[in-house]
Amino acid sequence: MTQFYQNLKNGMTKSEAMRQAKLSQIKSHPYYWSPFILIGAAN
Repeated sequence: MTQFYQNLKNGMTKSEAMRQAKLSQIKSHPYYWSPFILIGAAN
């Protein structure tokens, strides 16, 4: 989640921030990244 909020702070959209945060963790076990989803408007 730290990466997600850092991405938002750097000006990314919510959907892009979530995508980048997940990609940065994708090689980790799904336990660490699978529970995070974006709910609501992505803009």
